[in-house]
Amino acid sequence: MVQEFRPRGRATPDRREDVARLFRAGGLIAAMSRCRRNGWDVESFRSEFELGAKRLVVSRRHGELLSFLYKHGLTCQYEPIVLLRWMFEAGDYPGVLKQAHRFAIVDGFESELERAIAWHEERGLVNQAVAWRRKFAELRASK
Repeated sequence: MVQEFRPRGRATPDRREDVARLFRAGGLIAAMSRCRRNGWDVESFRSEFELGAKRLVVSRRHGELLSFLYKHGLTCQYEPIVLLRWMFEAGDYPGVLKQAHRFAIVDGFESELERAIAWHEERGLVNQAVAWRRKFAELRASK
């Protein structure tokens, strides 16, 4: 008979202090997973979460923060359009298009979207540029 040597389960339970530390450090995904596993409400970690969001912004990880906010339906001290503008200024044009489409942000952001699509065309990614134009046209039509 073969004996199983891998440990089963977690050796030690999660502590609220550890989860708070993860949030503060910008480890939002790991912290959220531990919150869910333990049945803790993320709102009880609001101040730590906002510190982690600030850390992601300072680290120029705007796309990661936007994805996290969208996936978990949360809000933070930064509006999505502000994060998108910072992504645009950093030159993350593919990320800008993805997140703007995800959050359905078109109004007041048209020139940035057009520049991001043009960036694709300049690199010979015409099919992607056409697809993004179509997606944003559909978004405009649905509003």
